[in-house]
Amino acid sequence: MRTRHTRAALGTAALAGLIAAATCALLDARQPAMPREDQLKPKWEVNDSWVVEAVTQPVQLRAGGDDKTPPPPPAPPIKAQYKFTVAKKEKLGAAECFRVEITAHPDPKNQPTTKIWLDTRSLALRQLETQLPVDGAFATVTESYDPKDGPPAPVTGPLTAVPVDMPVFVGGRAGEQSFSYEAASGPAAAKRDPNDVAFAVDIKQTTTPVTAESARGMIPERFSRDLQNQPLVKVELKTAERTVTQLWQVGQPWPVYTKSGPTEARLVSFTPAKK
Repeated sequence: MRTRHTRAALGTAALAGLIAAATCALLDARQPAMPREDQLKPKWEVNDSWVVEAVTQPVQLRAGGDDKTPPPPPAPPIKAQYKFTVAKKEKLGAAECFRVEITAHPDPKNQPTTKIWLDTRSLALRQLETQLPVDGAFATVTESYDPKDGPPAPVTGPLTAVPVDMPVFVGGRAGEQSFSYEAASGPAAAKRDPNDVAFAVDIKQTTTPVTAESARGMIPERFSRDLQNQPLVKVELKTAERTVTQLWQVGQPWPVYTKSGPTEARLVSFTPAKK
């Protein structure tokens, strides 16, 4: 009797295993494939340009200390558009880089302005130059990024209102990877001044293919029309200080969606260079 019961139990367990295996196979079939690196990594040309709209939620103030004074009404979000232009190729030390200029849109004369340099082969962020308001004026600040003889590393820049964070493109490989780099004040490939500040950054990058259904509502309509043919990849960059989430779409020069701290940014348009 016990033998019959054991065999029945084994039969039930085997059937449950087959059902579980079939379910996993079905889920795997529905999971989108990870694009190859050469598909996912943008192919920039000098004079390519694109516009990004960033919306930053202001810090909300609390009520007064006596708990009777109501808090002030919430401030409206700060909305701004930035135009990214691949201005030229130039050397930073031995590395050839794209220099991308970021200006206010539609009036590029408005400050602040930002420039970023990215390695032409890996698109790793190597240097950033931006303007910060100081005593009623704008001071230029430069920061450089060095993987220190390691592989190219993703970088989370010092800005959140202007989305300049950059991953490394590891198409075909989903999952988490760990990297490190050195962030230093001053230009890249320059002799360090004793007063320059440098610090090591450990960063994790998690890459996941994303279904079209889960991305709808996060990205502009014009980029969501062809999600079946132009797949999306979710990239999460995480350091001890903050987390950046991006959605990269095959064929686009910049993430179609970015969440960094209080700022959400979306790609608005892309204008390829004239041939």
